Amino acid sequence: MTKPGQDTAAPSARPLRDPADPRALARRRTRWPPAWRAGLCLALGVAVATAAILLAGLSLWTAVLIALLLVCPATMVWAYVMGMRPLPFPLGAAPETRGVTLGWLAPYYDDLCWAFGIGRSFRDRTLAIAGLRRGERVLDVGCGTGVLTRRAAAVVGPGGSAYGIDPAPDMIRIALLSEAAEVSGARFELAAVENIPIGQGSVDVVLVSFVLHCLPEDLKRSGLGEIRRVLRPGGRVLVVDLDRPQGALARLLARLALRHAYMAEHLQGHMPDLLREAGFVRIARAETWRGLVAFWTAENPV
Repeated sequence: MTKPGQDTAAPSARPLRDPADPRALARRRTRWPPAWRAGLCLALGVAVATAAILLAGLSLWTAVLIALLLVCPATMVWAYVMGMRPLPFPLGAAPETRGVTLGWLAPYYDDLCWAFGIGRSFRDRTLAIAGLRRGERVLDVGCGTGVLTRRAAAVVGPGGSAYGIDPAPDMIRIALLSEAAEVSGARFELAAVENIPIGQGSVDVVLVSFVLHCLPEDLKRSGLGEIRRVLRPGGRVLVVDLDRPQGALARLLARLALRHAYMAEHLQGHMPDLLREAGFVRIARAETWRGLVAFWTAENPV
């Protein structure tokens, strides 16, 4: 699944049992704190700061406001500093991309997805719409911490394969260090959608979940071109992303998000046009979620 001239060795999600293996050491020594623990620390920080300010004679609500203004920025700085820590094992140089990467959110990413309703049932629905079958080869573009990739690996079984790429080193680090990755057999690599490091026609299905709205217009198009390149003739792509809003609340949120140029094409309903420009056929909106997210299916022409 590599381009000509590239190393055929793909990173494995199965950490070696050798205690000297860097992944095994990283698993024991460098775990990110779970989001609930960070939230608890934040709440305790606000409580302590509020109590200290109350002792100074200010009112309760004034104390709470000042505490939030002090503690929240400090927590954000802490999260950023933690995200800049050296990787516990080498992944190679991070790919250059002008797209938005969310590596600084990596330790909290799964919990945030769950909080927004993008949990197990959402992932399973994504795979059901993609119509994965046993033995298929799946590429998950912008895989984040690898949750969807691992679930795809379970669906296609040992006769198939699931391969996730993401341009954020800390996302891939967490994907590789996950204990579930060892069981699933999913593989992960540091790469961006505009330069996918696998050969032409190498996969049957490509999953693109909440990725394209993070890219400038030219990278959306080059990324979709790369996706079509790696799909076999007749292969399928599933795009899950923002779409023209339905409902008052969705329209309000979209009005705020339209200020961001990367999101405009999606919120104006141009996803089918982007897929058509890239050369895909049989384009269809399979489903809408919460009036703001759509599941788009398309095929690579035979």
